This record gives sequence, C-alpha cells and structure tokens, in this order.
Amino acid sequence: STGVLGITCILSLIGLQFVSKVFNDRAVLAATALIMAIGYAFNVPLKSGVFPPEWCFFTASGLTSIGYAAGTAVLLAIYSKILEGLDQGTFMGWFSAACSTARIIGPLASSYLLQ
Repeated sequence: STGVLGITCILSLIGLQFVSKVFNDRAVLAATALIMAIGYAFNVPLKSGVFPPEWCFFTASGLTSIGYAAGTAVLLAIYSKILEGLDQGTFMGWFSAACSTARIIGPLASSYLLQ
C-alpha cells in the first residue's frame, strides 16, 4: 500500500507540471486543499464508534497523497517567489522547520483528541 501511495504522489507531481501551465499557483493550491479536504471527509465516522469501510480509507489515503504532494510543491513555489531578493536559504529553512514541526504535532494532537 505504501508503494502505491508513493507512486500516486509521483504521478501527482508529474500532473502538476501540466496543470500549472494552465492555472496560476494560487488556484492550484486551492484545488489541492479541496482534494485533501475531500480525502479527510472519507474518514469521518458517520456514527459514534462506527468507522467507515475499508474502501473509504484507501480512497482517503489516495486523495490525501495527491493533495499533499502537489500542495506542498505549489506552496514552496509561492513562498520562494515571495522571498525573491531576500535571504531565501534562511527563510526556506524556517519554513521547512515549521512544516516538520506540524508533521510531529499533528499525529500527537489527533491521538490526544481521539482518546
């Protein structure tokens, strides 16, 4: 399953090259956020204690992988365009550190909320 999600991410990045020629960065970023939101919605239990079926999990994982891979690439591109003429290396480092912190805090916060 992990290999399939990795291939899905790679294909979404390849598709991003074609989509970014037609739409601007902000529109693509909004579309990737919508794709991830739809993916997350597939994992929301409809009744208390009853989890969605397995196909919902795989659909949600695929949509989240597509949205996250493309969204991260577009967000980094927008951020680097904003930083043009400044000390990009330092600011991109801070940006990467903030993203890494979010990847640590996110699972911890969700496990706390699900208890």
